Amino acid sequence: MINIGGRISTIRTAQGLSLREVCNRLGWEHTPRLSQYENNNREPTLAVLESIADVLGVSLQELLFGQENTTTATHIDESGTVHIELHRPTSSGIWQAYGKIITLNKDMLDSGTQINALRAMQIENDQMEPYLSKGDFALIDTRCHEIIDGAVYLIAFGNSCVIRRAYSMPADSLLLNPDNQRHPPMNTSTHAIQVLGRVIWRGG
Repeated sequence: MINIGGRISTIRTAQGLSLREVCNRLGWEHTPRLSQYENNNREPTLAVLESIADVLGVSLQELLFGQENTTTATHIDESGTVHIELHRPTSSGIWQAYGKIITLNKDMLDSGTQINALRAMQIENDQMEPYLSKGDFALIDTRCHEIIDGAVYLIAFGNSCVIRRAYSMPADSLLLNPDNQRHPPMNTSTHAIQVLGRVIWRGG
């Protein structure tokens, strides 16, 4: 028997996502629907499974049958090298894989890092120079949603995604600061943005 519900739950919890967070990304108002899928009390359609896979940043094949055995899937090989697939983030929180990978030694990551919660992306602008330059790679831990002042986060708001250094401000607001002073900082409500994860590694 294919335990799709169990796999949805396992992947979701490994990424530190709550039922509510996943439902928000899916555009679902209520959480019982997803809970019923995870408990195998309700059978999702193929279209629903594709949407869930997109939101969780995995392939439909992995959601249906388990971790793919492929060199492009995120994994650690026998030599201790971490292979992480490159993704493009979207403002809805969906990560779109595009087939390329980066590699790094697992010793460069904290011991508690969960590999399947990591997403790699390539920087496309100069807004975070000198910390991140155009063409650099950034590794995002999608479990890290709590703001630590001065840490760097991938933030979704409106129809955009940006990487910014974040600072908590009074009245439930955030200062999102680009390191490159040629670009303006932004002060916004915590309710107007979605934290997609924290940058835990960078490389060129």
